[in-house]
Formats: sequence, C-alpha cells, structure tokens
Amino acid sequence: MRKHVRMTRRLACGLMMSLVHTAVVANAQSLESLRQEFADPPKAMRPLVRWWWPGGDVTPDELRREVWVLDEAGFGGAEIQAFRIGLKTAVPADVAARVNDYPTRSFYRKMRAAVEEARDRGLFLDLTLGSGWPFGGGEAITPEVASIELRFIRKNLSGPGHFRERIVLPAPRPTAGMNLAHMSGLTSDELPPGWQERLRARTRIVAALAVSGTEPVVEMREAEGLSPAPLPVVKTPGHLDRRSAKILTQVIKPGGILDWDVPPGQWQLFVFFQQPVETRVIGRVGAGPQLVLDHMNRAALGAHRKRRGYDLTPWLPFIGTPGRGEIYPPYRSAPWFDGTGSDKVRRDYWQTVSDLWIDNFFAPLVNWLHAQGLMARVQAQRSGHFIATRSGLVSATH
Repeated sequence: MRKHVRMTRRLACGLMMSLVHTAVVANAQSLESLRQEFADPPKAMRPLVRWWWPGGDVTPDELRREVWVLDEAGFGGAEIQAFRIGLKTAVPADVAARVNDYPTRSFYRKMRAAVEEARDRGLFLDLTLGSGWPFGGGEAITPEVASIELRFIRKNLSGPGHFRERIVLPAPRPTAGMNLAHMSGLTSDELPPGWQERLRARTRIVAALAVSGTEPVVEMREAEGLSPAPLPVVKTPGHLDRRSAKILTQVIKPGGILDWDVPPGQWQLFVFFQQPVETRVIGRVGAGPQLVLDHMNRAALGAHRKRRGYDLTPWLPFIGTPGRGEIYPPYRSAPWFDGTGSDKVRRDYWQTVSDLWIDNFFAPLVNWLHAQGLMARVQAQRSGHFIATRSGLVSATH
C-alpha cells in the first residue's frame, strides 16, 4: 500500500513537472511569436492612418504609389477623406475644378485605382461618408431636408394679470460651425435663388406653454474659441412645477398674438420653435450648396410619445442644457430648469434622439452598405447620446 502511494506521488509529481515544463515551453514560444509578430505584424493587425486627399485633385498613378508607400511603411490600410482643409482658397480655375471633382464618376475611377492596389497588397481602405462634416452638401441637400434645431424664447410673468403680446421669433443664431466652415475654405455662404426663402419657411412654432416656477441664475461667459457669441452657464437651474403646465399653443391668434390670463404666482412663459441652423459642411469639396443634412425625425414629439409612452410637450422646458453638443469650445453647465422627474425626462429625450438617429439615418445607411458587401465603421466621437456602437449594426468602431 505504501509502495503504491509512493508510486502514485511520483507519477503525480512527474506529471506536474511535465505540465510545468510544457507550460514554460509554450509560454516561451508564445512570447517569441509575439516578438516576431510585433517586428513583422500580419497586415490585418497593422495600424491604419488617415489619408487626406486634396479633394479630387489626385491621379491613379500617384494613388497606387502612395498605397505602396503605406504598405512598405508597415501600415495596414487607411481612411480616405477627400476635403479642402489646408488647401489654398485662391487658386486658378482649373485647379479648383480638379479639387471639386467630387463625388463624380471620375472621382470614383480614381478611387477604384487605390482600392484595387490596396486589395492586391492585402491592405484595408475606408472611405468617409461625405467630404467634410457634418454630412451634407451638393444639390441633394435642399432646404427641405437641411438641418433644423429646437429653440425657445421665455418671459418671466407675475400673476394675477393679463398678458397680450405678439410673438416675435429671433433670427437664426450665429454658429461656430459657420465660422469653422469659413475658416476651412468656404468663400461664400450665398445660396441658389429662392433657397433662403425656402429655409425661412421651415421656421415655425412647435409649442407655447406656461409653467409655474422660478427663473434660472445664469452667468454669461465671454465668447471663446470659435463661438460667435457669449456662452450662458446656468449656476442654479430654475425650478418648475410641471403639474401646473398650461399648453397655450392653440390660443395663439392670427398674426402671432398670444392672449392669456395669468394666474396668481410666478410663471415662466415659453415659446418653442424650430428653425434652420446657420451652418455649412466644414472642409467640404464638390459643387453645389453645402447645407448640412437634418438627421432627425420631423415628427419628434409624436415619436417620443410612441417610444416613451408620454407627451413630451409639458416637459420641453426641462430638456435644454447650455453647452450640450457644443464642441467649439466644449463647456459644461447645469440644465436651464429642474423639477420633479426632470432627470428621467432628459434621459428619455436623449434616448429618443438616439433612436431616431439610428432608425432614420444610421441603420438605413449600414443596411445599404451591407447589401453591397461593404463594412460600416463608426467614430462615435462627442456623440454620447448616440448609441449606434451598441446597436450591433457596425462592423467596427474607433
């Protein structure tokens, strides 16, 4: 029995030593192979670079040569973007025509030369959607599908009393996007005849409502970065009682007259309206106007009710936060107004925005790409409320 136990222990120890030896050898082999792969990685594991083209002013021979350069330099591929950032704006007409050769048949013939060379070398090529950003440009993005935004004007009222006044909506606000478009080569923001009128026709009142509550405490920061106007920072949100909300949209009379008997107490009167955004595609090339595409659903209030199960209208004063979405410069602020349930409503609102962006823009695009045998890659930079990267739609992210 003792001999059997000793034999078993010897076998166990021998087996353990064999396993340890095997593990050490395997680990050494894996470390060595890892070193080799770092020295000469497979092309699928190599880093990519951004390959910025001077618009369409490229030739097939030069593109093939540059793909060879990328391969020889150890890169696995590139993301192609044809735009005008860094180019001179005052150039001869023939040069301008070559730069603006986008997205034309001749442009895609040049693209084919780069793609075929990359394919033959086992490299990966990516092409950005559109020339600059945000997406838009050309004759296809007309005033009827151009970007709009939801804005509001507000008055602080004390009751009891009577309010009668004509609603005057402000002009479209200046934007950092327009400033950056001019800085990146936009020489004129003129539009084709009749387009400005068609844009203005899209301005309309979405809702008028009054809610009992206090005003926010706001500090104005001086304009900085590319911002064309001072930046509001809410130090203390106004507090509203959502249960007191009175929808006044239907009592606005012809000519925009709002006539209302103000109940006792302090009230905040809001008029929410949609309005075209004064901006253009940044860094774009190509012919035609450079309006930005509206990615949202024009029936957003109905979509919110359908998806979240309640009417957003009485909650509209709670959804706005100064600085949200601003990147030139980015800055933080408290919301304009708070109240019971407002945090949840803001989450619901941005979830709905994300859903609409995916359903109406991103998913159709990705599905079309997949149907063509192509991949879809998304850069979710500064798009915290857009959750396309979690939707299972994309082939890759960065």
